[in-house]
Order: sequence, then structure tokens, then C-alpha cells
Amino acid sequence: MPEIMLYFQKVSDDMLADPGEHLRQVLKFKEKIESERKFLYKSYEDENKWEKIFREHLSKWLDGLPLDDNLTEDPIEDQEGLREYDDAIQRLKIERDTERQKNRTLALTLGIEALEKADSGQITKAEEYFATSIANYPNPSIINSYGLFLQRIGMLKNAEERFLQVVEIGEETGDGSLVAIAYGNLGNMYKTRGDLDKAEKMYRKSLAISKERGRKEGVATAYGNLGSVYQTRGDLDRAEEVHGKSLAINKELGRKEGMASDYRNLGDMHLTCGTLDKAEKLYKKSFAINEELGRKEGVASDYRNLGWLYDFRGDLNKTEEMYKKSLAINKELGRKEGILTDYNNLGNLYKTRCDLDRAEGMYKKSLAIGKKLGQKGVMAIAYGNLGNVYQTRGDLDRAEEMCEKSLELFTSMGSKPMVEKVESLIVALRRGGG
Repeated sequence: MPEIMLYFQKVSDDMLADPGEHLRQVLKFKEKIESERKFLYKSYEDENKWEKIFREHLSKWLDGLPLDDNLTEDPIEDQEGLREYDDAIQRLKIERDTERQKNRTLALTLGIEALEKADSGQITKAEEYFATSIANYPNPSIINSYGLFLQRIGMLKNAEERFLQVVEIGEETGDGSLVAIAYGNLGNMYKTRGDLDKAEKMYRKSLAISKERGRKEGVATAYGNLGSVYQTRGDLDRAEEVHGKSLAINKELGRKEGMASDYRNLGDMHLTCGTLDKAEKLYKKSFAINEELGRKEGVASDYRNLGWLYDFRGDLNKTEEMYKKSLAINKELGRKEGILTDYNNLGNLYKTRCDLDRAEGMYKKSLAIGKKLGQKGVMAIAYGNLGNVYQTRGDLDRAEEMCEKSLELFTSMGSKPMVEKVESLIVALRRGGG
């Protein structure tokens, strides 16, 4: 067999980083030569270097001298070079790991600062810190927190993207707990949009994963979320059942935040059923826990629910006080979902006081935010309330128009109790507003 000597010209780092099709073939061929070790080869930097190397190798070949020492690039031939090579690799690995750790630490620090900014109502700064944190290192917990923040300020599409990103990371790493949390957050977002079927699907996925992994906290959260879906649909027996399951698990775990949420949800159910004293007791339990934990968002929700309770009792001054306290906190936090609910509640209060102009203003503010966020439930309620205002003024055509819009949204959500309520109102309007 003939003796074959191969020579490869060195390629710049830029070309290696982004090789074209022809260079890829050359590199693949070189890798094959290196792995098989059937032929001798040498790399060179330019044509002048190649000429010098080739003359040397050719002379040795003609003289019958061995070529291995000069031609092969097998590092085993040079033990000292091998040690230097290994040392260099180890140094690079240490530098890489150190850099990664720095990025992780920086990302976590920025993420914590982002949460603090969000809690203090510094929305722009919070968004900036979240984005910078994730750019440094894609920590799934920070990404999830960013999604919750985006949802809170009404950027639902961006929030959905972040939650889906967490699902993807969890599935890639085999972290089922992470996936369950993300599914739960996606369910909350779909419920906010009024898509109850999609929300229930996400909650059930979260529940199944949490049960499979024995993650009781996740099971409790999923039960609570499913309860809110059943309650919105008017299936109160089923809602009370799963809320009770959630509360039992949270009590067992000593999980106060979850207990507060369960107390509030059960309070809503008693309010709907008209057992107001029981509802008040549950709302105040929730309020006490949230105040103890410093959870401003939870405190705002408790003020809102207590406002509903006092409204039922006819104590309008106390009602207004609760609604305004809730609104103040939600504005401080930049929590648009809470703000629009507060506007709607204040509109109801002013309508009860026959201050129709002020009521209409509140409803329109609520509707504007609801449209921006794509929240069907809020929009449906706002349209219905505006219909009531126009009905009171005697503008029955405009009132019916608003109620028709409300009915369409409630129907798309599958909220049977509200559909029946709005249908009755439309019938009354067509009979002459009675």
C-alpha cells in the first residue's frame, strides 16, 4: 500500500463557529482521520509553513527515517504536552463553572430585587430586574415569578409565554413539581380570561401530577382552583367539597397562605347562600392571616370581600370604606385585575345611592381595563351594570344593548347563574323595563 500523508490548513475561530457546508465536510473528514488513526496528518497555518513541513517530511521519507514524531498530531506522543493540555482544559472548566455560578447568583439577586420592587409598586423597575435576571440565568422559579408579575399587571399574553417556558424546562429536566405549578398558573390565567373549560383542564393536570408525586401543597392548591371554577359555574356543592379538601390539607401542612385563600373562597360560598355571619367570620380569618404574613394582595382581596358583605347588609358607608382600601392597595401594587374589580364594586355602591353619573364612570373604567386585559367575566359584569344604569335612566334600548353584550360573554364562559340572571333582565326590559 502507498504511504499517505495528510495536511490540513488551520481555520479561523469565526469560521469554526459558523462553518459552511464545504467546511463542515472537511471537518467531518478530519474527525474521522483523528478517530481511526490509519493515516498520518499535520495541520499548518499558511502555505509557507506547509512548504517547510512538507520538505522536511519528504526528506525523511526519502532517507527512510520514521515520520511519526513529526507528522502525527496524536497528543499521546507528548506526555508533557498532554499534561499541559489537560491542565488548560481543567482551568477552562473551572472558569466556566465559576462564571455560571456568578450568573446564577446575579440572577437570583436580581430576581429577589424584582419581587421587592413589584411588592412596593415599582412596576417598571420590577419588569427591568426580572428581564435582566432571566437574561443572566434562566432560573425557572424566577421565570414563574415573572409570569405571575406579568399576569398581575395585565400582560396576559407575556405571562402565558413565561408559564409555558416553565412547563418546557420542567419537562426537559424531569421536574414534575415545576410543571404542576406552571399548569396551575396557566389555569389561573385562563380563568381570568373567562375560559373555564381550559382553566379546569390545566388545574386537573396540575392535580394529577401533584398527586402522583405526593406533593400535598400542590394538591391543595389544585383543589382550591377547581373550587373557584365550579363556584363560577354555579355548582356550589362541588365547589364546597373541593374547597373543604383544600383547607384540610393546608391545615395539616400548617400552610397559612393556602388557609387564607380557602377561608376566603368558603366565605364567598356562604355569601352566595346568604349565610352572612358565617361569611364574615371566614373573611376575617383570611384577613388576619394575610395581615400577619404581610400579603398586601391578599389583604386587598379581603377588604373587597368584606365590602361585598357590608353591601349585602346595607351598610353602605362601611362598604365604601372597604372598597376604597382595596383600591388603594391595588393601585400601589399596580394590580390591574384588582383595580378593575374595585372600580366595578364602587360603581355598584354609587348606583345604590342613585349617583348614576358616578356609577357610570366607575363601570366604564372597569370595562376599559377589562377589555385591555381580555377578561370576559369583568367585561360581562361591567356591561350588565351599565345596562342597569341606562335602565334606571329610562334608556331601555341602550340598556338592552348592554345586557345583550353581557349575556354573550357569560354564555361563552359557561356561567349558568349569570346567564339566567341577565336573560331575566332582558325579558323585563322588553316588557317595558319593569
